[in-house]
Amino acid sequence: NNYLSGGTGSWTISFLSNAAIITDVSNLSSTPRNILRYNSASSLFSCYASGQAPVFLFRICYPIVYNGNGNTGGVVPTDPNSPYFSGSTVTVRSNTGSLVKTGYTFSGWNTLADGTGTTYAATGSATLTMPSANVTLFAQWVPSCTSQTVGAITPASISKSYGDVPYNVFTTSSSGLTVSYSSSNTGVATVDASGNVTIVGAGTSIITASQGGNATYCAATNVTQSLTVSPKTLTVTGATASNKIYDRTVSATITGATANGLVNGDVITVAGSGTFNDASVGQAKPVTANLTLSGTHASSYTLTQPTGLTANITRKTITLSNASVATKEYDGTANATLTATLNGVISPDEVLLNPSAGFTTTRSSRKR
Repeated sequence: NNYLSGGTGSWTISFLSNAAIITDVSNLSSTPRNILRYNSASSLFSCYASGQAPVFLFRICYPIVYNGNGNTGGVVPTDPNSPYFSGSTVTVRSNTGSLVKTGYTFSGWNTLADGTGTTYAATGSATLTMPSANVTLFAQWVPSCTSQTVGAITPASISKSYGDVPYNVFTTSSSGLTVSYSSSNTGVATVDASGNVTIVGAGTSIITASQGGNATYCAATNVTQSLTVSPKTLTVTGATASNKIYDRTVSATITGATANGLVNGDVITVAGSGTFNDASVGQAKPVTANLTLSGTHASSYTLTQPTGLTANITRKTITLSNASVATKEYDGTANATLTATLNGVISPDEVLLNPSAGFTTTRSSRKR
């Protein structure tokens, strides 16, 4: 229905409020002169005339409508400001017509009937930006249900130690439906269908009791208990500090240590070293243990270090090499000068050699 003389031409347009007037229609064919379009590809403006002179250009507006989407009562709201220009901000209507649907509760609006489009709350304050197209908002319905509650787990927080016996968090729902239980950290605790909590490691976990509802009852609000499990303390028996030869360090070797108090099934190895009170030679010197644990669930234990350990540090043997006696002139004495090298001295220790030697006679000789 677009007509221009010869298929081409130009219009002279002047703009007024909300419309534009074609003031030169010489290029329009005389018949028909009732419907025109301008810039329809970008959906910005539409030309409309009913044979009147002058011809008016009107901007395209788009309506927004509401759909009850299967409602069994009430009426859909209407928007007195519809239609809207593209880009306009539109306030989404609340359920002003009191829409109802048997067995369901109204939950808002959506651009698609199945709820997979864009959702808008029916609060009366939600907004949307008008596109370059008509908009239909469909009522959304959720099945109606009776509320229920789950009894609190008491206490709300609890502290245990690794190795403690299981305990129970059983609770019930007001609907009589079965409550389910879960643990947020099964490396710390597990919980069975009866609410029995078994501690399996040190750490923290949240124990949750829930009831998901059914066709009659809504899902209940979950209730929780915060669980903290401390490591189990082990003691050590059989630890012995070993004697050693002086090496200028305070390091000590500890052997024979065995952990006591393990939870059944855990395999733990005790290893480590110790420290002498100082590095000097001595008997029954105090040794401080520094043992560690490794193996299954080692992180779930702490170790009480053994005390009262002692051991000896004995003297280190050093040797002489390159020993020699200096030749001297006869002086009537048997005194001799000896030189040698000390081997095995630990740096930076200093050991002085004070050798003494003597000739077997005071008589002169070529070789003594």
